[in-house]
Amino acid sequence: MSHVPSRTFSGERFRVLRKSAGYTETSLSAVIGINRVTINAWARGVVSPSLKSVLVLADVLGCRIDDLFVEVDRVA
Repeated sequence: MSHVPSRTFSGERFRVLRKSAGYTETSLSAVIGINRVTINAWARGVVSPSLKSVLVLADVLGCRIDDLFVEVDRVA
């Protein structure tokens, strides 16, 4: 078996980027049209956003899509 690098959405990075862009969960919710509870679930890592939502987040937060992800090792 070998380790295969992979990327996954990071709730921690999302939370940091959201705060540094000056958004609360509620204000970001109003801007992107996603329920605040869903945004909170993203930040806690309970669920990951869709590709469409990731594209919107990167645009609104002024970051690269890659900034919202972290590398993880997967066994192949």
